[in-house]
Amino acid sequence: MSQTGILDNKLAGKRIAWVVPIVLPYSMVMASTRLRAYDVIKHLRQNKVKAGLYNPFLRYDLVIFQKAFKNKFLALAEKLKFAKTKIVFDINVNYIDSDTIFVTDQQKRDIKEMLDLADLVITPSSYLRELYARYNEKTFLIEEIIEDRFFKLKKEHMEKKDVALLFCGYAVKCDELYLIKDVLKYLYERYKVRLLLISDKDPRLDLIPYKFFKYNHKMLPELLLQGDIKISPRDLSRNYNLGHTFTRIGYPMALGLPVVASPLASYKNSPALLCNTAQEWKAALERLVCQWQLRRELGQTGREFVRTNFSQGRIIRKYTELFSEAVS
Repeated sequence: MSQTGILDNKLAGKRIAWVVPIVLPYSMVMASTRLRAYDVIKHLRQNKVKAGLYNPFLRYDLVIFQKAFKNKFLALAEKLKFAKTKIVFDINVNYIDSDTIFVTDQQKRDIKEMLDLADLVITPSSYLRELYARYNEKTFLIEEIIEDRFFKLKKEHMEKKDVALLFCGYAVKCDELYLIKDVLKYLYERYKVRLLLISDKDPRLDLIPYKFFKYNHKMLPELLLQGDIKISPRDLSRNYNLGHTFTRIGYPMALGLPVVASPLASYKNSPALLCNTAQEWKAALERLVCQWQLRRELGQTGREFVRTNFSQGRIIRKYTELFSEAVS
């Protein structure tokens, strides 16, 4: 029996590799590669599975292309498939009908070719699974791991006057806080709430006074614990945003922070308070600001929810079962 309780009989002797967009050290690699490749490789190895980054001098039973579908990756996938290697495409972004400048027409063409090549497709959200299943019927949902280290610390909620609202994300995404600008101003003027931003760089927002923390994944649990309430507004009129995963609210939830967020598909049925309108945001945040016992209650409920649904053992079991079936 392995460390996470998985019996890997069918994967014994099999070799699995990941092809990623850019190979960088763990602390520098893009978040999706860390979550969907590096972390998965680490945990599979703990379960005695021969897993690693792709090496052209080795032969593999299964190769996962994680968000890698440029021409050179398409050519490699074709070559491997000709050699009877199973091809898995792991995609965490909407490249089909995306309405953002970050997705090009060439990417939209290339991804359809990779979807056609793949024996299996895996996505981290139900919205993306439904989207890509239209192009490859063998599309499966495997969520992202919330690692055990996020459960080793816990937010201790107490009555206080300077409640801190926390936002964590890339600087280019911080503009979505303007969706609730009037709510933030009201809470600042009425209750003197603080705003904390964790990002790759200071987004220089004109909202209410805020404190900026430089993102550091190693220290992320400690950074998140500086806040009392996690906020995650998103513009749901943009298709690109609809496929976001649970992880953005899963990390703070695992630490015991209550979460208020826009109603993304991946957030539904979780203990997050989901808000459609400015009035709903104001009501939800005002309740949490004024009621520290409610913060504690929702924080504990969220922590248990994440532990049950996104633990290392549960998610790695999904990978193991799917890959075992693919190579059997």
